[in-house]
Amino acid sequence: MNNEKKKLDCDIVKDLLPLYYDDVVSETTKNAVKDHLSDCEGCLKEYRDFCIETPETKEENTGKRFGKMMNKQKLRQRIKIVVAAVVACLVLAGTYYLLTQVPMVNVDDVEVEKVYLYDGIEGEKFFIIGNLTGYSGPKSSYHKCYTENGKNVYEVGIKKGVFTQYDEKDKWLLTDTIDILNGENDAYDVDVFIYCGNVVWTKEENADDEIPAFVYGYDLFNFGSNKDEFGDSDAASWSCCFDRNTIKTGEGYFQLNHKTEGTIRWNLDGEVIYDTRNENK
Repeated sequence: MNNEKKKLDCDIVKDLLPLYYDDVVSETTKNAVKDHLSDCEGCLKEYRDFCIETPETKEENTGKRFGKMMNKQKLRQRIKIVVAAVVACLVLAGTYYLLTQVPMVNVDDVEVEKVYLYDGIEGEKFFIIGNLTGYSGPKSSYHKCYTENGKNVYEVGIKKGVFTQYDEKDKWLLTDTIDILNGENDAYDVDVFIYCGNVVWTKEENADDEIPAFVYGYDLFNFGSNKDEFGDSDAASWSCCFDRNTIKTGEGYFQLNHKTEGTIRWNLDGEVIYDTRNENK
């Protein structure tokens, strides 16, 4: 038989303490428990506490003392379970707070390619083409009007949580319109347009920019009929066939499909590169 002493688990020793105290265990078990107590401060303290709490008269039999010891062990286990449950609830509550109530910071990594101020079906708007990054977490948008250096500034931006993660590969092309409204929902005469922290349009430099027809095509599909530009028929669909790579090279196109008149495509500069409308007349 191997002479190396076998070490017992603390939980086993604590269960054996009442029997060890009453000296009703085998010599081998007694020696193993004694050896464990000589090296384990925790179990030794448990045994000393047990000795203090146990009447010296030994009026209670071993079974009763063993039962009390087991009840104490069960109570400790219940306390551990309750503590673990409370900690888990706190972790979940903290996670929920981080996802919903965390401080928000401005997003400033949006790459804007084109911006046009145009008079659409529902009023004056900015049409934006740019690259957005995909974020997995809380996001919100904001807009504000203010005067700076004697100029009317219209600022629009995106906020994200300070712990929000994003994937550099997860980008998509943004084509969107932004209404120009102040706090009272009245039209706002814009001198400077700031998008996601960057000046992307100024009246001084861009007021005379020619508005490409695809901008009105987008407006037609999303907001109603624009007879001046495209006749009386409604648009069946509007497509942006660029991605975050081809928008740099101009290899894609914008496309508007009419329900009755056919299809028209434009390149990024607004030039018509495909038109079947006359074929259907």
